Amino acid sequence: MSIFKRKKHQPKSETTDSAVTTAPEEANFDGNHPEVPLIDYTQSQTKPAATAADDHLVIHVPTPDSSADTEKPVKSAAKPIDWSATEQQLNQLDEQRDQLADSLRDELLTARSIAKYDLRRLNRPNQGADTPLVDDHQVHALEKKIATLNEKLTHWYGTDKMANEIHFDPQRPYLLLNNGLAHQPTETQRHSLQRLVQLFQREQIVPTQVTIDYDDLLQPTWQHYQADHLAAKETVLRNLFQDLQDRQMKTSKKANELFFAPGFKVVQAGEHEKVYDPQEQLNMIIRHRQNGNLFTVQHFLNDALLSQDLFDNDGVLSATQYYAATDAKKVVRENFYRPDGTLAMIKSYLPDEPYIQVLGPTNVLMAVFDSDLELINWWFEHQVLQTNSVIIVSIDSVLYQTLLAAQDQGLEVIPLVSELDPQSPQLQDLANHRHGIESILVAEPSIKHYLEQKAQIDLDITVISPLVATEKAAAK
Repeated sequence: MSIFKRKKHQPKSETTDSAVTTAPEEANFDGNHPEVPLIDYTQSQTKPAATAADDHLVIHVPTPDSSADTEKPVKSAAKPIDWSATEQQLNQLDEQRDQLADSLRDELLTARSIAKYDLRRLNRPNQGADTPLVDDHQVHALEKKIATLNEKLTHWYGTDKMANEIHFDPQRPYLLLNNGLAHQPTETQRHSLQRLVQLFQREQIVPTQVTIDYDDLLQPTWQHYQADHLAAKETVLRNLFQDLQDRQMKTSKKANELFFAPGFKVVQAGEHEKVYDPQEQLNMIIRHRQNGNLFTVQHFLNDALLSQDLFDNDGVLSATQYYAATDAKKVVRENFYRPDGTLAMIKSYLPDEPYIQVLGPTNVLMAVFDSDLELINWWFEHQVLQTNSVIIVSIDSVLYQTLLAAQDQGLEVIPLVSELDPQSPQLQDLANHRHGIESILVAEPSIKHYLEQKAQIDLDITVISPLVATEKAAAK
């Protein structure tokens, strides 16, 4: 027996037949198959339970259980995609690009600094040498190279106004010029000196330390500097007075020698000694250093200070100062001696006498100068400067302007800027490229930033780096 029930055929009303025309798709049975009612998909498909009297086929569709989906998620047959590895690779590519960008910038700037350095050497003759013929072909090639490097910087970084490190050439002689050495440097001064030592070691250069002040404690001070890592052990010290007086001269002259006329007597007076003549008039006051050597000897005439002898740290006479008869604080003349006692230089502050006279070892007059600056320049040129010298000098030095003017003679000057003072005329001149300076040494990053913002040309600026851990440990 068929599971499909056949509906009995009933004759249709003519009225119905005429009023309703059945579409072919609605007449989905032919009398031999069961009639399947049409489904209205716009209505809910939930039907009442089928009864035995129904002649239609009723199909029950199970309702999905949402709670079952939550408890038992459907497992995907596809293999899981691990996107985290790709993301990590992309991050690594970003880091690599940043590193390459930093490396390219450093390489472009270094190449530009070297090219500018070579160009300066072509355009500037060596000190003391004949002016060479400039090779226009080489100059043009270097200028073209610098222009190309600037184009690359602009292409990759949007600007070529970037300062690079100074190019230090270990083959050239470097001079570090100071007025003098502090006998007891402050912590700030010590830190600055140690940073300079670190910089020179990194650049593999050994500059000559040059000072111009008279200093009777120069040698022991310099020894302390080297022992405390404030100067490299290989660094040579040059001083104006030490050179003119030949203080390194070996002599048989004894130290701490004093002679008194007959009848003079010495009286201890606290930390010094007083010497009286036979008439009980004060003749001398003698002072000693802590090491026991002679320090100063003051000479008196009628109780008025006549002169004062100055001895070096070893107790050897170095200079004599003469005072005005009416003013014990006014020096009218200074004599400077060699270790053997011969006269090396005379400085007179009297209006009718030459200001400075330099004498040779046989006391023959060698040169006369009207100012200290003339003397320093003469000494610098004839005894200190070497061919192709580079001078590192503070913008506050008394020699700074003179050295800037001497650049036309082949010197290269690297100004040292210790602090940021926007009102400083020297700093403003550097920013405005007034003296043609292109390499500058600065103590702080803020000074470099200021010059980068204000300068109209490309500068090479090196910031003296902070001390590394090893240097700090050595300094202690």
